[in-house]
Amino acid sequence: MLLVGMVNYFVDPAHIFFSKNYVAGLAIILSKGHNADNVSNYDERLLQEQMIIRLKRTPDIVALGSSRIMQFSSDFFPGKTILNCGVSHANVKDLIAITGLLDSMRRLPSEILLNADAGLIGSDQTEEWKSLEVYYHYFMRQSGLPDAGNHFWQFAGSRQLTSIFSIEYMQASMDFLFRNHTGKYIDIGTQKPVSGGRFADGSIAYDDAYMHGSARQRAQFELETGRKNGIPAPSEEQQDLLLALLDFLNKRGASVSFYLLPYNPDLYNAVNQYHDKAFEQYESYYRNLAQKRSLSIIGSFNPAVYNISGTMFYDMYHCSKEAIGKIINK
Repeated sequence: MLLVGMVNYFVDPAHIFFSKNYVAGLAIILSKGHNADNVSNYDERLLQEQMIIRLKRTPDIVALGSSRIMQFSSDFFPGKTILNCGVSHANVKDLIAITGLLDSMRRLPSEILLNADAGLIGSDQTEEWKSLEVYYHYFMRQSGLPDAGNHFWQFAGSRQLTSIFSIEYMQASMDFLFRNHTGKYIDIGTQKPVSGGRFADGSIAYDDAYMHGSARQRAQFELETGRKNGIPAPSEEQQDLLLALLDFLNKRGASVSFYLLPYNPDLYNAVNQYHDKAFEQYESYYRNLAQKRSLSIIGSFNPAVYNISGTMFYDMYHCSKEAIGKIINK
């Protein structure tokens, strides 16, 4: 067990034990206005903290949401500076924590692009937001909302504890070593990342394998899952938190725009057909909310609205940057 622990700790291909050091170095590259390549296996929430800490000035625009908004970049908004703070599997608690982070650093912008997604307020949520939990509690205090506070076990590093003696993680570590992989990102200046990286504005650069093949291999599984399980029902708690977030941003003078990004037509049609038009119900919720709050709303979950075909998707959930451009430019 000691050998397993030593291999897992020192090889650490997923950066479980040295995540903060990893993202701090990455953020230094991005803060110089450079792009980074060969970026993998890191805590995306901690990267937001390190990027925002190093901001020299408040950006004009911040994009908040899930991985489906992570391709929003400065080239879509000429003349304005944008910081993309999208994180994978985001729910409203992620957005609250990142908003708390921005506000605490006095870097809350005048314009927020909010990825209004089914997962944002759905009942099936991950706990990944807890990497930025201190800023979540900051937001709750600033908003005058009930806050349970912090507990010892929330800082005990449960992922580290479960991984240090994991045989499965040791196998991944040994495979990482024998394949002579390197987890080190590369400062590539203003060049475009090609092996999976980040642009200086925080937006993501997918590798060619993901955009042109590997992701599509998962598409059939994702489609069958969508047909069988549908998508999580909305959570009343998450909806209340979203309203609290909108109230907070309004008081801070930040304008909010909802962005509805399309789903792959196969998934969209299957979920609507077999699960009571669930995507349509979510879209109606966001449109009604935007109308009540006088917020602009751009896009649609339905790809047919913008004539976006299945070939313009990497998988069932992520459309291409070209497809995003069609929505924004229209």
